[in-house]
Amino acid sequence: MKNIVSFILIFFLTGNLFSQYKPLVPDFRINEDNYPATFIQRNPKLFSNDNKFIVSWGDDRNGDKSYYAQFFDSSGKPIGRNFKVNSNYDICFGNNNQFISIKKDYVSNNISGGGSIGYFASIYDSTNKVIADNISLDFVSVPWCGFGYLGNDTKTIKTRNGYLFGSRDNSKLILQRLDNKGNITNKFNFSDSLNLSVISFDMVSLGEAQFLTAWVGNGATYDTTKIVATIFDEDTLKKSTLFDIKNLNGNDFINGKNTLKNIAVNDSVVLIFDILNDSLRLNYTKYNIKGERLTLDSVIDLTNNSEPTEQQGSVNSFELVKTPNKNIVAFISIRYLGYKYVNKIIVFDEHGDFLDIYSQQTEGANSYLRKPFFTTDKDYLMCNQSAHDIYLFEKNMFNTQDSLKVNDDEIGSNDIEPVVVPINNSKYLVTWQSEGKSYFGKIVDENNDVAKNQILLEGKNTLVINNVFVNFWKKKLNEDTGLSGFTVYDSDWNEIKKDTFQTGDYYQQDFTFQKLSNYLFLIITGNTEGTKLILYNILGNKEKEKIISTGHFYNLRLFENDNNTVWVGWNNNLQLFDFTLNTLSTIYNNPSNVSLGNNKFMHTFERNLTVGRELVGTLLNEKG
Repeated sequence: MKNIVSFILIFFLTGNLFSQYKPLVPDFRINEDNYPATFIQRNPKLFSNDNKFIVSWGDDRNGDKSYYAQFFDSSGKPIGRNFKVNSNYDICFGNNNQFISIKKDYVSNNISGGGSIGYFASIYDSTNKVIADNISLDFVSVPWCGFGYLGNDTKTIKTRNGYLFGSRDNSKLILQRLDNKGNITNKFNFSDSLNLSVISFDMVSLGEAQFLTAWVGNGATYDTTKIVATIFDEDTLKKSTLFDIKNLNGNDFINGKNTLKNIAVNDSVVLIFDILNDSLRLNYTKYNIKGERLTLDSVIDLTNNSEPTEQQGSVNSFELVKTPNKNIVAFISIRYLGYKYVNKIIVFDEHGDFLDIYSQQTEGANSYLRKPFFTTDKDYLMCNQSAHDIYLFEKNMFNTQDSLKVNDDEIGSNDIEPVVVPINNSKYLVTWQSEGKSYFGKIVDENNDVAKNQILLEGKNTLVINNVFVNFWKKKLNEDTGLSGFTVYDSDWNEIKKDTFQTGDYYQQDFTFQKLSNYLFLIITGNTEGTKLILYNILGNKEKEKIISTGHFYNLRLFENDNNTVWVGWNNNLQLFDFTLNTLSTIYNNPSNVSLGNNKFMHTFERNLTVGRELVGTLLNEKG
C-alpha cells in the first residue's frame, strides 16, 4: 500500500475557507511498515467453468477495501498473477475467455434506517482487462424494518451470446440480457408475466435456452404457494414453457428459510432441489425441458448420523457442482447453536441418481463449505482464509491433501482509515486501524515532526480535552454481546480511568460524543432498550445520566450550540439541553445530521433516480 496518510478536506457551503490557512506541507508518512507484509485478505470465493476457475477475495493492499483475483487451470495451477476486479459478489464466465463481475453496493440511510443496494457489472477480456465498466443493472430499496420484506438476491448465468442477470427485490424478479460488450439488449419483468410473487429463484443454462425455476406465492395468505419452472428463449426472453413443480402449504414459506437450487443433468434434463422451512430434508426430482416430470420426488434426511441431534439446525450454505465425469455433487452446510456445523457432501451420478453421502462435524465460524472445483469424482479444490491470507486447499471429500497460498506478497502493511484530531493550534493526533484489529496513534505537528513511538489504543476515535485524551471503543464479548466504553489518558498516555457505558447486543449498540467545555464531555448512547445521555468530567467520572427515550433508536447526534447548551438528536427528534442535562426546548421533528451554527441545520440523504442516485440537502431551522 502507499505508506502515506492523505488528509482530504471537503468543504461545502463556503468557497474561501482555505484563505485563512497556511499552504499545506508535502505529504509525509506516519505509520511504521511491518515486514514481511501482512495485508488482510478475506472472504474468498471460487467461480468456475468446465476447464478453469477464478478465486477472488477482499484485499486491503491498497490501503482501502478492494478486490483481487487469481486464475487457475483445471489442475489447480495458477495462471499469471493476482489482478484487480471490481468485486467478488458474483463472477460468471462468458465467451472467448471473458468474464463478468457483479458488484453489490449497499448504502445505509443513517437518517431513517434501511438503505439502498445498487448492482453494477464490469466485463473483462481474456487478459483480465476491463471491456465495459460500471454498468448499472438494478437498484433496490431496503426498509429499516424487515417485517413483511422478502429480501433480495441475484443470479448471473452465461448465454450463447452474452449473460443473463436476474435480480429479485422483495417479490419482484427482473431479467436482463447483456451482450458480450456489456450492452443491455433486453429487459423482462418476470413477476408481471406470472402475476405471482417470487420468493426465491435460481437459473441455469440449457443448451439453446435458459431454464429458470422460482418459488412463488399468490396473495397475502400464500394459499396457492408453489414451485414453478419456466423455459425462456435467451434472445427474446419470451416464455416457451411454463409448468408447475409442486404445490406447498403456507407454512413451507413463512416459518423458515427456504433453499431452491437446480442444475442441468444435460441439455434436456434438469435436477431440481429444495429444502423447505429449515426442515433439513433435501427434496429433489428430475424434469425435461418440455415440463414433464421424469421421476417421483425423492428425499434425503440431512440429520442422519449428524450431531448435535438434539438441536434444530438451519441451512447455512448450499452449492451444486459437477465433476469432470459429469457426476453432480451437493455441498450443504448446516449450522447449529454454538457455531457448530454439520457439513454434507451428497453425490449423484451423471444421470442425476443418488450415489453416496458423506458427513463431517466442525466448529468455528469459518467451518462452512465454500464452492469447490472438482478435479476427479472425489478430489476437489476449495478456497478459504487463514491468518490474513487466501489458500487453495486440495481435498479428498473432507480430508485435506495439500494447500497453496493464493495472494501475492508485497511490502507494506494494513494501516487504514486514518482520523485526525486537533490537540492545539499546531499539533494533531492521528489514529488509524492496523491489521484489522488493533488501533494506533501518533502525535504530529504542522512542520512534519512525527512522534517516534506509536501509541496502542483500544478504539479509533479520540476526544482531546486540556491535554487529556479520551479514547472510545466498542468490543465484542462473544457471538452477539458486547460493550462500549472509553479509556482516559493523561498527556504522557498513562491510563487514568476506564469505564463502560453500554452493554448488551453488540450489533444494537451505538454512541457518539461531544466536548462541552475544558472540563466536561457528553455521550449519547442507546440500544434496543432506549437512549440516554451521560455527562462525564475529564477524569472519567460520571457527573449525571438522563434517559431521553425508550424503544428503537438510530441516528444519534450531538451538536455544540454555545458555551452553555447542546443540541441532542435521536431518531428524527432534536432537543436543546444545558450542560447539566436540563431540557431547554420541546422536542422538534428535525432529522438533521449537520449543524451550521446559529440554530441552522442541514438534512442530507440519498435517493434513487431512474438510473443512479443523488445526494440531497435540505436547510432547516431548529424546529425542522
